[in-house]
Amino acid sequence: MKVLVAHLCQLLVCSQFVDEGTLKEEILFSSALETTAKAIDVFSKVHEFFHEYCLSWEKLVGVCTDGAPAMIRSLSGFVKLVKEKNPDITGTRRVIHRQSLASKTLPGNLRSSLNLAMKVVNFVKNSSLNSRIFAALCSDLDTDYKTLLFHTEVRWLSKGNMLSRLYELKDEVEIFLQKQKKDKLYEAFREEDFQLSLAYLVDFFKAINNLNLKLQGRNKNVIVHSDVIRAFTK
Repeated sequence: MKVLVAHLCQLLVCSQFVDEGTLKEEILFSSALETTAKAIDVFSKVHEFFHEYCLSWEKLVGVCTDGAPAMIRSLSGFVKLVKEKNPDITGTRRVIHRQSLASKTLPGNLRSSLNLAMKVVNFVKNSSLNSRIFAALCSDLDTDYKTLLFHTEVRWLSKGNMLSRLYELKDEVEIFLQKQKKDKLYEAFREEDFQLSLAYLVDFFKAINNLNLKLQGRNKNVIVHSDVIRAFTK
């Protein structure tokens, strides 16, 4: 799994293995991808680790990746390169529904509301001065939180967290936009349709977050995942 933080591409490899009859999960290693993040770059890092610690490709049973082309491309993907080392492995994809994908299928009005919410957050947090002024405003109003949250396309929880925090501080945001004389943004933020859409989006992404969290953790298997997804759908 590749995680982008401050423009750095980080490879994180986790492992499942049987130890004295018990299935265990551990982080195998983490390594920066200094330049490109192609399948061969990921494979080279894993291969170097296997070689350094004398791990055998023949003992590898399966590989689970995300759905990125570099991971699953049939002719040159990471899974394909691993199968050249061990043709018997099983390649699978993770089933967690990333919010970045879910948000791209929203109806037009909700998508517009989501974009407006992100625009408001970006304005409040686009400078240190704005952030300090907003924090001071929240302190004066004795709110539970004093900052809004950015979102990132890579971290699947972040869009829901960003919307929830914005909704909790919506009164303070409204005051801030008015004081900063951002009239168009202020009026758009105050519209009833946007306020209703924002509340709906908070509930929508909260439901997806809860689903995603249930698909994680130890001692989970395809039967448990199937039950959770079926219950969510109904």
